[in-house]
Amino acid sequence: WAHGRASARRRQSSKSGRKAAELFESPHQHLIISTCSAAASHSRHLISLASAPPRRPRHIRTYEYHRHLVATRWLPPWQFTAAIIFDDNNNNMRAPNDLAGLAKLILSSDLKSVCILSGAGVSVASGIPDFRSPGGMYDTLRPELITATEQERGLMRRDPTYVVEKEMFLNNAFPYLEVRRPFILGTQEMKWRATIAHRFAELLHTKTNKLTRIYTQNIDGLDRQCDSIPAGKIVNVHGTIGEVECENCGTPFDFDEFCAEVKNNIKDIYNTDADAPSESTPIKCKACGRATVKPKT
Repeated sequence: WAHGRASARRRQSSKSGRKAAELFESPHQHLIISTCSAAASHSRHLISLASAPPRRPRHIRTYEYHRHLVATRWLPPWQFTAAIIFDDNNNNMRAPNDLAGLAKLILSSDLKSVCILSGAGVSVASGIPDFRSPGGMYDTLRPELITATEQERGLMRRDPTYVVEKEMFLNNAFPYLEVRRPFILGTQEMKWRATIAHRFAELLHTKTNKLTRIYTQNIDGLDRQCDSIPAGKIVNVHGTIGEVECENCGTPFDFDEFCAEVKNNIKDIYNTDADAPSESTPIKCKACGRATVKPKT
């Protein structure tokens, strides 16, 4: 996310930028709740859209909270930032300093819209580890088990993020598919369920009709298990594991058919599937013939 007016103007030409700008088309108060690690950065960017020309600058104040939104064993504590956008008349609302106050603010007739920015933290309670934490994909990566050249394994040892690099995938699709195999098949089986954090967003929509947008960094698709939230309100910034296409030519691929090929063609480096093949074989695009079919992430 870029910061500053010039960057904001450039971003308004993007899909996400245009949707973010919708938040500020009416002169009312708006609330941004962020649950991702870059909370303040995201909020500043959305705020910059509010004051970007040609709109007249508005009075903006932000309030940061470092409290437990939900402190139960079902959901880890959140660190979240709430940003309140004041209208042109500077109609002020006292900043809530507790959850009851925040709930009252959300239900207030003066508050017209709520935008949620979410990251891995809202999904870990479902059993999905994030990439960088202990036990996550990067922490448990073992390049020696992956179908790759020694040079490619060396790159992955030095920097585990190489396993999801586009250049690596176009040269050799196996590292990506072998590492993501359980996640792809688990998504098809609906192994993970939407958490209370996702249901909170659903409640915002069904109870208040103030949910303007969910911008999520997550690719797990759990937001879309909340059937009451219109699909158009959810923006998967990094794509989603539940949609598949050819990285080379862009031809769509049926998700269930792709999962069947993953199950039959891609070996299990985690040794949890006794029926998995011992060696990986390519999954080829029916249109261009290249082995570059993958989830849209």
